[in-house]
Amino acid sequence: MGQWRFLAIVVAAACGGVSAMFGVRVIAVACGATAGLMLGGAWAAWWFPSDVQISVGAAFVSNLESFWREVIILTTSATVVAFCCTRLAKRRLTKAN
Repeated sequence: MGQWRFLAIVVAAACGGVSAMFGVRVIAVACGATAGLMLGGAWAAWWFPSDVQISVGAAFVSNLESFWREVIILTTSATVVAFCCTRLAKRRLTKAN
């Protein structure tokens, strides 16, 4: 489980870095990462085969009850890397001019 969590953190950080290099604002990366993780988890919980049918709201609640720590960790890693890449790009641009 630990290696998959590490891989997820690396992928989230890479997504944040690439987004920053394309000029996406850091707040957009943070909101996008949070929304993507919450929607993806709710969608998986909603479509997972089970005996009892659940509503979309219950799927969101189930996802957040189970994976709130991972949502915070992955969103934070994407945001921090995006922030650092943005600062690095601005610093390089300032030195070039």
